[in-house]
Amino acid sequence: MYNEVLQAVIDMAQAAAGIPVVLGSLPPDDGIAMTGNASSFPIFLDIGSNEEMNVVCNGKNTQQQAVISQLEAIHAALTRRKDFPSTDTWQIYAIETTASPRLIGREQNSQWLYGSSLRVKFNVKGIC
Repeated sequence: MYNEVLQAVIDMAQAAAGIPVVLGSLPPDDGIAMTGNASSFPIFLDIGSNEEMNVVCNGKNTQQQAVISQLEAIHAALTRRKDFPSTDTWQIYAIETTASPRLIGREQNSQWLYGSSLRVKFNVKGIC
């Protein structure tokens, strides 16, 4: 289920950025990568649980403004979105920015590396 939620976030990010987004923490040249981990403090309810996943977004590009624009487009699209993916077992209900795009460094091959992060809130359906 957690991998499905993360893949749904990656799919939404890819649509927002207009370039492929890969799973993982190390982005390809001129690309973006996303990885996530579930919160260790889910809120259990009689009908399921509300959980959170922290998603790290790393991007790199030879053009500094390109990677900034791509990450900002992802944050704007996902945090302002009103319709989120869901399945029979889970439903995303909110996405928040926890760290806006910031410079991490520059690689020797002239790729600018930026990082940011999101908090994905979702409900796990079913009887606990």
